[in-house]
Amino acid sequence: MRHFVVVLVLESGRAGIVPTVVNEILSIGNMTDLLVIRACYRPPKKDPAAMSPEVHSLFSSEIRDHCFSRFGVTAAHMVSERHAFIFDAITSTGTCILKVTHLSHRSYEQLEAELEWLSYLVGKGVRAQRIYRSINSLFIERVPSADGYFSVICYEKLVGETIADALLTEALFRPWGTLIGKLHRLSFGYLPRTQRCAWYESDFLNVERYIPIDHDIRTNAQRIIQEVKDLPLSQFQYGLIHADVYQENMLLADGELFLFDFDNCEYGHYISDIAIALYAALWRLPNESDCAAFSERFLRSLLAGYREQHGLSRTEIEALPLFLQLREVLIYTVAKKMLDLDNLTPIQAHLLKERGNRIRQNQPIVDLSPLLGSL
Repeated sequence: MRHFVVVLVLESGRAGIVPTVVNEILSIGNMTDLLVIRACYRPPKKDPAAMSPEVHSLFSSEIRDHCFSRFGVTAAHMVSERHAFIFDAITSTGTCILKVTHLSHRSYEQLEAELEWLSYLVGKGVRAQRIYRSINSLFIERVPSADGYFSVICYEKLVGETIADALLTEALFRPWGTLIGKLHRLSFGYLPRTQRCAWYESDFLNVERYIPIDHDIRTNAQRIIQEVKDLPLSQFQYGLIHADVYQENMLLADGELFLFDFDNCEYGHYISDIAIALYAALWRLPNESDCAAFSERFLRSLLAGYREQHGLSRTEIEALPLFLQLREVLIYTVAKKMLDLDNLTPIQAHLLKERGNRIRQNQPIVDLSPLLGSL
């Protein structure tokens, strides 16, 4: 048996974080005997929607070192600590993204199902992250902790242009739709060894836990969730979806869109992925923008691209407003779960109130009724 000495070299400093889910909420090799890990570990600025202090306390430097050593990491810095600890890392074979997920967020089996689908999609030509094996030839390494374990996965680091607001034009919307359509076409009939959870099992929709019982918003949120549950599956396409195909989970490279972050993939209605994309695009609009006019341009271009790969029924199109409301409920519930509600910034308070009011008034983020018949 070989023994390894792990030396951790810390470097102080600050690293900025590219906001992702929180932004949507608000605006709404072989190892040698001596392995030096320069964790160029720069703690991210405190994320107002970071994971629980309990998980942070479990993720000790010793556990972190074990996670790094399983994949031969020689340098790393943390870039996110929202639902998992994400590191921009270097190994003897090059750069990668290392994700460390606690059992309380995703079980080993759920991560296994995610990677099975991701590998299937990459094998079918979807431009997404490849997965790298550990030094033990495993795709997922489990590192024991006091109350369970952390799962460690190493992904390819994609290189490309982030989707800035200036790129939110018809030229982007069509390939965006094509990407979603391709995912759905490949999902149709996909039979995995391990299954992901269904959309309604997500803790992000646990309104009973995160929205006060005497809150009228909770009643409407429950009604919206029940309406989606009651939709006849005979009239809707339902299967494994990404559930987060929006601009901050994509990169543009060589004229193509590359997709990453399959953490939220779940069994759901195909039309939900369309609603999620529209909701996220609307969130990036300036306040003075005409949301209805933008939505028409967005949906016509996106659906044109989608239909190059897959089809949607009239019934599914007509359900878009309901799925916009479902997304609103999820975003609101995630905010209630993860934000420090006693210390909200003015913008956080304003946007949380705005979303809550729409749920209370049964009002989608945009009125699509004049448009649906022509899509």
